Amino acid sequence: MTKIRTQIFIARPIAEVYEYLTTAANWAAWHPATLSVSGAVDHSAKTGEIIVEHIRAGSRQDRVTWKVTEKLAPFYWEFEGKGDHGGSAVIIYRLSERPEGTLFLRELHYQMPNLLLTLLDWVYVQFLMRKQSLAALHNVKRELENPVESPQGRSRCRGASGKVVATTGPSSA
Repeated sequence: MTKIRTQIFIARPIAEVYEYLTTAANWAAWHPATLSVSGAVDHSAKTGEIIVEHIRAGSRQDRVTWKVTEKLAPFYWEFEGKGDHGGSAVIIYRLSERPEGTLFLRELHYQMPNLLLTLLDWVYVQFLMRKQSLAALHNVKRELENPVESPQGRSRCRGASGKVVATTGPSSA
């Protein structure tokens, strides 16, 4: 099993960071592998809830069904998933409150579905996954520390493509 551990400091309150990270509707705004999500996506997912994520890693696409296995807001969130192509993963978010914000630690543990892909993981995939994981954390930091303001006074988060993918704040309706 491959393990990738990344961390970053975010100058925002821990509750805000936790809520943003654990609400799957926000994932496409910050994780480069996320193409779309469905299921329990419009709120901070609770233990037992299911999220289906369509992902791209390099030239491969897959659909991963995630189940939240543990939630201790606002400090810990764990979910495990299985891909339609046979791979599996566990992702753990650990958040620590600091005087100026939040330290976010993300752990990704994944298993390739067969020997050929395990060998490919050693040669290429783990480097791609590490690169995506680092980019994801920098994207979270950017999204939370520098939200885009709309004319209606609502904060909007932009995905990697620059497209607005999440909106927060008072509604203009």
